Amino acid sequence: MADQRRRNSFSGNLPAGTLPTLPARTGPTPVPSLPPKQPNAERFLPALGPAPSPTQAQASSSGITAATSGSLASTNDMLQAMKQRALDRSRETYKQGRSKSVPKSAGSSRADSGRIRQGRPQLPVRRPERVDAEELNRNLAAKLQPLEQVTNSILAAVEERKGGGGTPLAKATCKDFIVGRANCAASSVVTLYPDRLEYKFSHNTQGRIDMVMYMKDILAPELDRKFLVLKFRVGKPLRHFIDSYDCTDPQHILSLTFHDKADASQFQELLTSSCKLALKVSGEQ
Repeated sequence: MADQRRRNSFSGNLPAGTLPTLPARTGPTPVPSLPPKQPNAERFLPALGPAPSPTQAQASSSGITAATSGSLASTNDMLQAMKQRALDRSRETYKQGRSKSVPKSAGSSRADSGRIRQGRPQLPVRRPERVDAEELNRNLAAKLQPLEQVTNSILAAVEERKGGGGTPLAKATCKDFIVGRANCAASSVVTLYPDRLEYKFSHNTQGRIDMVMYMKDILAPELDRKFLVLKFRVGKPLRHFIDSYDCTDPQHILSLTFHDKADASQFQELLTSSCKLALKVSGEQ
């Protein structure tokens, strides 16, 4: 009966646009209902769709296979093209570097290939020249002539030393010996023979040297009676004085100084008479 009166209270005439006022509800406030709690697997995993049918799976697999085959084919084509370009660049670089060092052969069958070594032109064959025996002998004789002269000079000196000896004509004590740029202040006995003079020369590096001066080799002999000096030249090189005496230099002389005036006078007389030497005398008092 009360519910009937509540419904009737809402059904009264209300002005337009006016909502009916509900009476205050007595009792506890109703709690809104919550959706049912889902398990963790259902909350965190996405909803799975229904499994595809066998026809749909086969069609999808065919599409994936076709797409993969096309991608592999295009990748293979790209790799082949890159490989071909690399080979072309390598050949071009090889040909450019090789063309600077080795000229290309005109008859090469594979001139465009950088891996084939080009053939070198064949060198002409040299035939042995005919040797003129007479000309060869003349050239050899011209080259051996200086050696022959030296050999003859050595042999002549040896023969002269072997033939030395005889009775000396005179002896005298002398000092201040000079041979070109070399000099010796030590005294030595000078022995006069009909064909030679003999004395000893003390060299600073070679020790005492036996000096043998043959009359036939003595040039421009001169005796200075004032200073008692006998000087002369020799017209050939001296074996022990190669660096000191130059036979072609007129300023290079050999000299010795007598101790006594009597010895100088005796040598002067013997050199002109017995030795037949054209002695020049200077410094007469």
